[in-house]
Amino acid sequence: MLRRWQSASVLGFGTKRPPVQIRPPRPAQKACDSHRTGSPPVVSNYPGGIAAQVMRRRPAAVDTCRASWHCVAMALPVRLVAALFAVLALVALFGIIDLAVVLSPSDEFRPIVMLEAGWGLLFTVLVAAAFAAVAVWPRRCTPPLVQIGVVIVTLAVAAALGGGALWLVAVGLSAALIVLVAMLPKDREPLWPQPGSVSWPLAALTVAGVVLWLWYGTRMFMLAQQPSATTDDTLGVNHYQVQGALAVALVGLTGLTVKWPRFRSWVGISAGTTAAALGASNLAWSHSAGAFPVGWAVCAVIWGVLLAGASWVSRDHRKPEQY
Repeated sequence: MLRRWQSASVLGFGTKRPPVQIRPPRPAQKACDSHRTGSPPVVSNYPGGIAAQVMRRRPAAVDTCRASWHCVAMALPVRLVAALFAVLALVALFGIIDLAVVLSPSDEFRPIVMLEAGWGLLFTVLVAAAFAAVAVWPRRCTPPLVQIGVVIVTLAVAAALGGGALWLVAVGLSAALIVLVAMLPKDREPLWPQPGSVSWPLAALTVAGVVLWLWYGTRMFMLAQQPSATTDDTLGVNHYQVQGALAVALVGLTGLTVKWPRFRSWVGISAGTTAAALGASNLAWSHSAGAFPVGWAVCAVIWGVLLAGASWVSRDHRKPEQY
C-alpha cells in the first residue's frame, strides 16, 4: 500500500497542483502612434480576437493621419498666396513704410506725419494683418476677409468722391480678395457668420463713433478737393482720400461687432487698435496736416481702447467647429 502511494505521488496523483495563471494580454500599440514613430505596431498573439481587432483599427487610424496631411497640403497654396498679398500690402502699398515714418520722421515728412500714420495704419493693420490672418487660419478666416471687404468698399467710396488712382488700389484689393475666397479649403467656416445677441456697449460705441469719425472723414474728403492743402501723394493717390476712407471704415467695422459675435475678436480689436493709434499719432503730431484738436485725439484714443476691450470681453466663445 505504501509503495502504491509513493508511485502515485511520483506520477503526480494525490498532490495539489498550483492554479493555472493566465497572463493578461499586452495592450496593443495604437496604429496612429506607430505611423508617427515609424515602428511596426505591437500585436498580441494571445487568443481572444485581439490581433484581429488591432488590425481592424489600424487602417482607420492611418487614414486619419493621411487625411490630416492631405488637409495641410490642400491649404498650403492659399497660405502662400495670402502671405504674398500681406507682403505686397506692407511693401508695394507702402503700409509699413509710411507707418515707420511716424516713429522717426525726417524734416520732409514732419508736416504730414498724421497723413502717413493714417495710410500706414489702414494698409498695415486693416489690410496686411488681415491677409496674414488668412495665411495662418485659412479655415477660420471669415472676420479678416470681411474686414478687407469693408476696406475695399470705403476705398471705392473715397475714389468716387475724389477720383484719382485710388480706383486701381480698390480694384487690386478686390481681385486679391476674390482669388483668396476661390482658393479657400472646402471645409472652411461660412463666409458670413450667424448673428448673436446684441452687445449694447458696442452699440453705444458705434453711435459715438458715427459722430467722431464721420465728422473727421467728411473734413478729410473736403481737404482732398482743395489743391492748396498740404498733402502727400503715393501711387497717384491723395492721402486725404485714404484718411477719409479710414474714418468711414472704422465706423463700418464697429457696426459689424454689434450683432455678430464672430467679428468681435478680430474686427473689433483691429478697429480699436487702429483708432487708438491714430489718436495717439494726433497727440504726438498735433500740428501736422490731417490733425484735429487735442480734445478729438483724446476721444479717439479712449474710444479705441473701449472698443477693443468691449470686443474682447463679449467675443465669441464657441469652438471652431460650432461656427
